[in-house]
Parts: sequence; structure tokens; C-alpha cells
Amino acid sequence: MDVLHELITSLTVAEKSYFKRYASKLSDENSSTNYIQLFDAIAAQEEYDEAKLKKKFAKEKFVKQFSVAKNYLYKTIIKALRNFYEEANPQLQVKHLLLELNLLMDKGIYEQAYKVIRKGIQLSEAYELFNDESEFLGKELYLLMNNYRPADEERTVDDVMNAQKKLNKRIENLLEYETLYQSQHRLITGNYQLRNETQQEAADKIFNNPLVQHEENALSAQARYYYHYIRTLYFSVFDKRKEFLASSEKLSELCRVSKRYAELDLRSYMNALNLLLEASFFNADWKLMKSALEELQQLSVSSERDKTAQFVYHSRFALVYYDQIKDTRAKSKLIDDAWNTIRKLEKKIPYHIRISLLVTYSSALMEMGEYARALDWIDLFRNKKKDEEARYDVQSILLTLQLIAHYELGNTLLVKNIVPNIARAIRNIGQQSQFEKVVLSFFNKLTSAKAINEKVFEETLSELDALKQGDILSRNRTTHDIFRVFIDSKKHGKKYHEALGS
Repeated sequence: MDVLHELITSLTVAEKSYFKRYASKLSDENSSTNYIQLFDAIAAQEEYDEAKLKKKFAKEKFVKQFSVAKNYLYKTIIKALRNFYEEANPQLQVKHLLLELNLLMDKGIYEQAYKVIRKGIQLSEAYELFNDESEFLGKELYLLMNNYRPADEERTVDDVMNAQKKLNKRIENLLEYETLYQSQHRLITGNYQLRNETQQEAADKIFNNPLVQHEENALSAQARYYYHYIRTLYFSVFDKRKEFLASSEKLSELCRVSKRYAELDLRSYMNALNLLLEASFFNADWKLMKSALEELQQLSVSSERDKTAQFVYHSRFALVYYDQIKDTRAKSKLIDDAWNTIRKLEKKIPYHIRISLLVTYSSALMEMGEYARALDWIDLFRNKKKDEEARYDVQSILLTLQLIAHYELGNTLLVKNIVPNIARAIRNIGQQSQFEKVVLSFFNKLTSAKAINEKVFEETLSELDALKQGDILSRNRTTHDIFRVFIDSKKHGKKYHEALGS
């Protein structure tokens, strides 16, 4: 993959238009025209082909040092984008104010420097850009200590020192919360499970930390975000559904009212809405799910990274919502659009998120009785598996869906032959527990006789009922529900999707 081609093809129409206006103002008119033409030629290529580009521009001087020309074009695009987003991005505004401040102080223009400091502190405080705010305070302290103060300046050295102390407390407080968040993230979100008592004790220790007990302990919006996020994720993993919903609502509300999250850090806002959507699903609150989906879609994301996240979060739960309101047309269209989008964005969607989407869409197609199409989605996982990067439970779900889909398509012998392979795969990813053994044993029995005995169904259900509740909730919650429906369908001589419908 060529970096310049990837950058150009990721640009929006507005960004491309701005670049051309920016490039046209370069000092060398002939040079700017050449670079705009090279820009257009690269943008027109679906797959980067340097040989064709060199042939197209064979008469131009820059083709003799083509790598230099590409590097120049790349840097020019980055500069143009930086200018394009400067007014809309508070972080860039603050960085430019710091640059302006340093220039003014070097020139000894102190009265104007104070104006920049005031503006910089106000902007940094509003968006909680604490490190930048600390720099502005440091510059202000320097000016006061050296008696460079305008007549209208009321703040004293002590005032600035106290402001710095308060800021340092907020920074230290935020670091404490972020440390807890990162500890929980490493413990849970890699596989989204607590797989033994040691991990459960570690999760409890994080949750029971005094900082996570009372919101007043959080001294900034960022710290409060971590406070609510830690609690929300804890309730989710332990399947405390009402608490999960209440906590995710508070997390989302924080994002709505905070300038940092509502205007600057939209990725964190989307993460909060994703948890709210999941909580509304587990609590069957379809009205809340609808409003959260609308809120997610209304966020004005601009970066390719954030647009990808917006698509991922929205598509998963929009599918669930359309299924709930029985809008088959919207559901089918969403699946078709997602198929094209996921294949297009495949490398930009983290692998563990990608396979979660595969579960969502393959499950939806199986609910519609479209088992062959469901297998197409499952194959996207099997063809490019990275076991160590994916949630163990999600991989287990996909493997179970694969068995069900093949069985419903009449591929009984194939199911019998791949059960040992799937058992081996589940062991390799460290997922196998008594639950998986029950599942695979049932498929073995199902494919070993022409007519399965009624006793097998009852024995399998009894084995499931005998399992520890913790084993189901923390490791196999979704697979367990899918498997029970499948057993019920076979017990009553129905297809899997028919049993779901009833």
C-alpha cells in the first residue's frame, strides 16, 4: 500500500477542494499546477500504480525525482489539512496560540502576550487541555516574576501559583483514574470475560477502589468519564443489567454536556453511546435504543477513523433495532451496505471489533433463514483469523453458528467432520469449559444417528442446567442462548430460525 495514495483517497470532497485552493497559492504557479495534476491522477486510481503515473507524466521534470515529488505532495496535503481544521479544532488553536505566545515573548511584546495567555488559559480550561494550560500558566508566572505586566492585570504571583497547584491536583487525579481504567481495560476488554477467580478478584479490586465509589472524587470531566466508564463496564461484564443501563446513561449524559466530549473527543462520546446501546439492548429498552442510534448518527464526525467507529457502532445496534420493529426492508439493506463497507474498511477496523460485527450480521441472516449468506460472513473470520487478537467468546459464537448453519443446510456429514476441528480450535484459544463440551457432544450425537432420541434433548438440557451460573454469564452468555434455541428447534422438528420466530 502506498501512503500517499492512502492519504489522498481518504480525503473528503471538502478536503480535496481545500487542498487544491491551498496548492494553487504556492509561489511557483507551474509547480502548483503539476502537483494538483499529480494529486488528481493518484486520486483517480483505485489501486496505486506508479508505473502508470510515471508514464502519464513522462514529459514533466518532477518525474525524474518522483519519490521527492511524492514526498513534497504528501507534506503539502498535511499542511493544507492542518490549516483546514485549525479553526474547528480547539487543540490546534491552542497549539497555535502557544506558538504565537513564544514569538511575542521573544520579541518583547508583552502586553499582547498577556492577551494570548488569557485566551489560551480560557480555551485550555474549557476543553481540559491540562498540559497546554500548564504551559500558559508558566509563561504568565515568568512575566509576573519579571514585572512584565500590563496596567489592567490583577492576578498576582500567588494567584498563578495557586492556579498551578489546583491544576496539578486535577492532573494527578486524572492520572489515578486513567491508571484504573487502563488496568480494567487490560483485564477485561481483551476477551471481555473474567475467566477465573483471580481475574474476578482483580476486577472487584478496581471497582472497589475509593475513587470509583463516589463521583465527587473525580476533579475533572475526563476523570468523571473514567469513573463512569469503569463502573459501566464492570456492570456489563457481571451482567448487572439495571446498573449497566443506569451507569451508561450517566456516562452518555456527561459527554453531552461536556465541551471536551461534545466538541473535541467524539471517539470517547461514541464509546459511551456504544455502551448505552448495548445496555438498552440487554434491558429491552427499544425507545432508548432508537434515541441513542439517532444521537450517534447526528454526531458530526470528520476523520476517517471516527467515521469508521460511527459506522461500526451504529450498524450493530441498528440491525437489532430493525429486527425488533420488524422492518425487514431496512434490515436487509443494512446487511447489504455493511457487507460492502466492512470489506472496504476491513484493514481500518480493529480485528476484535470486526469479528464482533461478523457475529452480528451472521446471526441476523440466520434469524432470517439465510444460512448460506450467514456462512459467507463467518468465512470472513475463518479465512483471516488472528486468534490471539480476538475475543474468545466471540470466536466461540462464530464457530457454533458455523455448525448450526451447515446443519440447517443439510451438510450433516460436514458438521460431523468439523466438530473435532472446532473442539481443537476452542481449546487452542483457551475458551473450552464444560459448556463447550456439552455443545460439541450434542452435535456429535445429532450427526451420528438417523433419528435422534428424545432422551438426548433432555439430557443435554439437564447438563446445561447443571452448569454453574457464573460459567454461563461470564464466558458463554450469548452462545448459551443461541444453543438453547437450536436444541429447541431440533426437539420440535423446526429450523433454527423458525424456533426463533416462535
